[in-house]
Amino acid sequence: MARKILKKQTVTFYEGDEQLLEKVEAAAKTSRQSFQAFVLSALESKVSGIEIPQENQTEVPSETKDKVKDLGW
Repeated sequence: MARKILKKQTVTFYEGDEQLLEKVEAAAKTSRQSFQAFVLSALESKVSGIEIPQENQTEVPSETKDKVKDLGW
């Protein structure tokens, strides 16, 4: 069964990242995974258990809401 693609994100390795790229490629080959599958599983293991911060919603005082409503904004 095909999976739905949420978003494609390109990973770019720059000059100076040669060793990192080689290590990732070697690790993927050793684990018999594609490059993408290995990177996704490595990211998942790294970020598992980390809470995603929620944006703080600022409470607007009701009197301000009423003033804005009265002005027709």
